[in-house]
Amino acid sequence: MHMKNKFKQKISNFLLKVFNRKEYLEMKRRRSSQENFKVSNKFERYNATGYFRFCKQAPIASFKHSGHTGDVIYSLPTIRELSVKARIYLNTGMGGYLPSDVIHPYGTNSLPLEAIEKLVPLLESQSYIEFVSVYQGEHVDYDLDLMREIPLRLDAGILSNHYFPIFGVSPDISLPWLCT
Repeated sequence: MHMKNKFKQKISNFLLKVFNRKEYLEMKRRRSSQENFKVSNKFERYNATGYFRFCKQAPIASFKHSGHTGDVIYSLPTIRELSVKARIYLNTGMGGYLPSDVIHPYGTNSLPLEAIEKLVPLLESQSYIEFVSVYQGEHVDYDLDLMREIPLRLDAGILSNHYFPIFGVSPDISLPWLCT
C-alpha cells in the first residue's frame, strides 16, 4: 500500500511541475528545508533541491540514448540546449519500451545496428554534434533513457517535450533543430 501512495505522489508532483509551475516551485520551496529531499533516487544526477546539476549549457557533453530513431531525433532540441558540442552514444539491442499494444517496425528491439548506421550521417551533419558512436559502456553526462521513467504515454503528444522537465530545459522547438 505504501508503494502505491508513493507512486501516486510522484505522478502528482510531476503533473504539478508540468501544468502549474508556480505552485510546484512553492511546494519545492517548502520542502527545501528537508535535508534529503530528492525527486527520485533513479535520477541520481539531481541534487538535493531536485534540479539537474548541469542546467547550464556545457561546452562538450556526452549523451546515451537507447530509444527508437524517432526518439533520438526528438531528443535533439534537448541535446542542443544542454551542450555546445555533443557526443552521442547510441545503445543498440535494448528491449522495446513501448506499450505491448503498440506495434513498431523495429519489433522488440529499440535501436538495431542497421538503424544506427543509417542515423549516424544525419546526426553527425548537425553543427552541434561532434560525433556519434555505438555505446560501449562509456561514462555519459546525460542518460536520455531517463525519459522512459516518466509516467506518460511515449507514443503520444509532442515527443520532444517529454525530455524537457527531466533535464530542466525548455528549448524553443519552433526554431530549426534538425538540418539536412
